[in-house]
Amino acid sequence: MGNSSVAPVGLRQTGSAELREGLTMLRALLDGHEWDFEGKVRSRLRDPQPSVPLHLADSGPRNLRLAGEIADGAASHRAP
Repeated sequence: MGNSSVAPVGLRQTGSAELREGLTMLRALLDGHEWDFEGKVRSRLRDPQPSVPLHLADSGPRNLRLAGEIADGAASHRAP
């Protein structure tokens, strides 16, 4: 599903839940909130930037819907 660019190098692609979690984390950190990283460390950005827009690259309808829900924009790519 997500991160199709990692498949050629042998890494596992992420699902929509993981993409949602990642964008939620980025948005929280950019907004200046703390984030708990798997109970191992809790941290925040030193210089948060709430105005940074988050865009999701998508190659299918599910990620496009996800981008519409939680991102500021989307970059679509459809394979020929």
